Amino acid sequence: MKNQLFYTHEDDHQIMLKKDDVEIQHWLASLNYFTEEIQAFLQLAKNLQLSRATVQQLNEVSSKNAECLKELSRYEIARLNAWECDDMACDSFYLNNHEEHRQLVMDHIHYYRATIKAVLAQLITTSS
Repeated sequence: MKNQLFYTHEDDHQIMLKKDDVEIQHWLASLNYFTEEIQAFLQLAKNLQLSRATVQQLNEVSSKNAECLKELSRYEIARLNAWECDDMACDSFYLNNHEEHRQLVMDHIHYYRATIKAVLAQLITTSS
């Protein structure tokens, strides 16, 4: 059964903040999963003795993933102040900040997928 996220008595500000909080939790869960997935790919690369370049790609994406997770964790904490906003300038600041972080995550996901696609191509080539 799903929990109800929004209630009829809540104003637009509260709904927006809740929606953004849920989105941040989703991003964090995805990036945490990427961490596990990267470790599995690194183990495969080691077991299959893939090229040093492939291992380097995986280590680089792992490092970037960790940086993104760290930034999102800091952002999650800083966002708590958004609940105290009482004017449009404050709301606008946090809205713009959220959009910047959304772009950071989307760019990272794109980079992650491209890297993993290249690693999978290497795995397929190696196993053939």
